[in-house]
Amino acid sequence: MKNFKRPQKLSLSALCLLAGIFLILLGLFTPLKLPFYGERLLRSIGQFLLTVGILLPAKPVGWRGCWMWYLSVLVAGLFLGLPVPINTSTAVETSYSIPPPILESIATPQSENAVPCLPSPPGMVAWWTADEIIPDIVRQEGILSGHVTIGEGKAGEGFTFDGIDNLINASDDGFPLGSEARTLEFWMKPALKAAMPVAYGSFAPNDAFYALVKDGYACIGQWRGGPLEVCGSKNVVDGEWHHLALTYDGATALLYVDGVLETQVEKSYHTTSSQMLYIGSPVEDGEQYYKGLLDEISLYARALTAAEIQAIFTVGSAGKCKGKLLTALNEPFEMEETCAGGVCQQTPLPTLTLARDCVPGLMNRWSGESNADDSVGSNHGALQGSFMFTQGKVGKAFVINKILNDYVEVPDAPNLDRMAQLSLAAWVSFDAFLPDKSQWIVSKAAGSGNGSNSYSIWFDRYTQRLQANIESEESSTLIIPDEIEPRRFYHIAFTYDGKTFKLYLDGVLKSSMLFYGNIRNTPYPFLIGRRFGEGDDGHGDVLMGTVDEVEIYNRALSETEIQTIFNAASTGTCQPATATSPETSPTATPVVLPTGPGGDVANSVEVQPATTPGAPTATPQDADITDANYLQGKAAFEAKNYQEAISYLEKSPNLAAAHLYLGMAYIELGDAERSFNEFQQALGLDPNYAKVYVNRGRAYYLLRRDESQAIADWEKALSLDPTYVQTYLNIAAVYFNSKRFSAALPYYDQAVAVDPTQADVWRTRGHTLYNLSDYAACAESLSRAIELEPVILDYYERGVCYSFAGQHQVAISDYDLYLNEVKDDPRAWWNRGQCYHFLGNEEQAEADKKKAFEVDPSFSPP
Repeated sequence: MKNFKRPQKLSLSALCLLAGIFLILLGLFTPLKLPFYGERLLRSIGQFLLTVGILLPAKPVGWRGCWMWYLSVLVAGLFLGLPVPINTSTAVETSYSIPPPILESIATPQSENAVPCLPSPPGMVAWWTADEIIPDIVRQEGILSGHVTIGEGKAGEGFTFDGIDNLINASDDGFPLGSEARTLEFWMKPALKAAMPVAYGSFAPNDAFYALVKDGYACIGQWRGGPLEVCGSKNVVDGEWHHLALTYDGATALLYVDGVLETQVEKSYHTTSSQMLYIGSPVEDGEQYYKGLLDEISLYARALTAAEIQAIFTVGSAGKCKGKLLTALNEPFEMEETCAGGVCQQTPLPTLTLARDCVPGLMNRWSGESNADDSVGSNHGALQGSFMFTQGKVGKAFVINKILNDYVEVPDAPNLDRMAQLSLAAWVSFDAFLPDKSQWIVSKAAGSGNGSNSYSIWFDRYTQRLQANIESEESSTLIIPDEIEPRRFYHIAFTYDGKTFKLYLDGVLKSSMLFYGNIRNTPYPFLIGRRFGEGDDGHGDVLMGTVDEVEIYNRALSETEIQTIFNAASTGTCQPATATSPETSPTATPVVLPTGPGGDVANSVEVQPATTPGAPTATPQDADITDANYLQGKAAFEAKNYQEAISYLEKSPNLAAAHLYLGMAYIELGDAERSFNEFQQALGLDPNYAKVYVNRGRAYYLLRRDESQAIADWEKALSLDPTYVQTYLNIAAVYFNSKRFSAALPYYDQAVAVDPTQADVWRTRGHTLYNLSDYAACAESLSRAIELEPVILDYYERGVCYSFAGQHQVAISDYDLYLNEVKDDPRAWWNRGQCYHFLGNEEQAEADKKKAFEVDPSFSPP
């Protein structure tokens, strides 16, 4: 290269270069609130000026001699004009899948003197971390769009958003909706133009749940602004990581910044599903894109406490623990690993599952968990055709294939028709719709006209809409006006209270009409996936799709209860089993009103009458009553012939006990007004009759959903008869089911103090202590239950509690006892293997874990 000279006059060139660089930087880091196309325009103009400044010097001296110099500067200029992420990590291209949010992941060793990770708080629904980890038992999948990058994070790697077109979309399936309690927490390092980091719900006031960054401060979001959008006073746009947590307890939204309460506002959320969670943007418009870094995005189905949020902030980059050990009901518990002096030790830490809501009156449930069994009652079905199962809305589900003529057949039974009240519900997803084909979801009907049906739900070929029908002496059909889409789950339900027939879709009332009479008695089986006979297509109008969680209730559910079932989504509602059920576990929800061995006031599944009076009163002992009508009415009640019981008991108007049984019979028939009238008459005859207060409290709870009045009646009963154990258990169960375990425990304590001989009470008390994380006391309470009436599952559950308490050798002894009887439970083999691992016996640990796969090849360990 000869006689190379730079241009002598570069004033125009320098001006273009400086202007180009300025516009590019302004487009990247503008403090102005510009739409995304405005930022791109600034950078494009800057790129053009930069190129002009390079190619057009004042004097074209040495053009041929320095072409490589010009080319290299041109390449640099072109690079500067491109969208530049906040860090230099490799960009992830549009629509690549990222690991789904995790509830737990594989623990990584910590360096010496490292701060130990924090056990994940109970109630976690989803957790997104950018770390390259093995995904676990989760539902949502995230999709990266735009130039989202994975790079710097607070705890490991994190997500980077450029504020232009970056976002992550994921399903909101199973998220807290309506006014349910919740917490959203994450780490962020926002830029000046940060906007909305994370949001879900429909974008309307008091619906979408989110926090945002506005004018440098963190705020509680209120869509489209307004007085409920309140902001804190701490600057969060300072180039540092900040922890943000937004909690809601059903009445108040609280915003924490760096572990400290920053602001709060009373709000009434009514969040609805938009089928999507948004990270980086609500995709409503270009002005809402988030700019900055995000990490450890976590959602919980409860409001975390201030102490829990402070703990998450305090551990900082150590993050939440990502190891786990399998426990009862396949729920995970985490492993905290601490290292000192080059030696690391793991300690099990629990992740609890929130108690699921119980809806009283559940009589039958066919869940499709690889069989056609009725998991609540005794109306078991039989699989017809070449049956398959798939992932459903709650666990597995029935796959109904028209070609293979698949369906479930439940034999006719007296409890499946002739009801005075009824609710029927199911989740359904259609594969496709054909213009000339009806598809039956559930039915107890031939469908050939009035007089041949009890009830049905189907998709109609003529209206192309979902319909439901019930019959008494007449026939009534309701239609859902909404258009139904294929390949998505819908929750459909109808209720009948003897006066009104109502039809719901996804928890919302769609149609109703007046209707009277008991459900018609028909000889047909109850079918899932088709109707009886040939149907319109000659083959029974078989469904093409998936059905899950088919439920029959013996009363008309309220709109709130239907909404509760819908909101439970993939969590499902609880199993209404008594405390003696072998399926009960520390994380299982007890029945709404658990039956004590005395059985005076039972739950909604099996009602037993009060057989003794309350405190000393003028009422004779039950055994001393010789009135024939009373005795026949009592016998009919115990046989569940409630109308017959009423006919006898009404002939004994001067007996308080007769009015007591009448009130209880009307509870079973769902007649609140008559029930309360009978209890009032009983108290008029005997104002100190404790059992009346006990049962009237139950009526308040079941029929009017009035928890406070129910507890008031039960407290009154205790003031009259403090020795009546069932009253303590009723109050404890209400607190337990509403997740107020600390309030429930004193009543269980009083129950065992009054009568320490009931194994079921000790067992349920142990479950309460488990949920309070008092694992040593949990094990002790289960030990008392084992002493009184051992159940094989007790040993497994006590082993879990011992594991949590760090007593691994004792836990192994319990697992040994359990495995001697139940040899095919992979959970127990895996748990015992983990205990051996904690004790340093790696050979036995590996053998047990291997055995877990031998007994169940489909077992999915942590």
